[in-house]
Amino acid sequence: MENKQYAGFWIRLLASLLDGVILLVAAICIMVLTGVPMEHMMDFINVELEGYTWQQSMYVFLSLLYVILLPASTLQGTLGKAALGLKITDVNGERISVWRSLGRALSEILSTI
Repeated sequence: MENKQYAGFWIRLLASLLDGVILLVAAICIMVLTGVPMEHMMDFINVELEGYTWQQSMYVFLSLLYVILLPASTLQGTLGKAALGLKITDVNGERISVWRSLGRALSEILSTI
């Protein structure tokens, strides 16, 4: 196994920002395709926004798929990480499983609470 370095804070932050932009574009597409009025677009992530629960649920579901399935795929990371040449691996440098990726995603969610 060749010696791999861990990515630093700033490159990881940039990858997260890129992923945020990608997910924002996905949210806008969901809103436009499902007929959410323009005046409600800024409130789309507001949990109390009434009448758009299924669109919000679809966005959350697709976001979770994005952060769980892509790291476990042959891409070995989200699109933001891949754009910056980063890969998510296990300790042996191998691709992680979907279960490990799910654990990573849940840990990230819990760390923001």
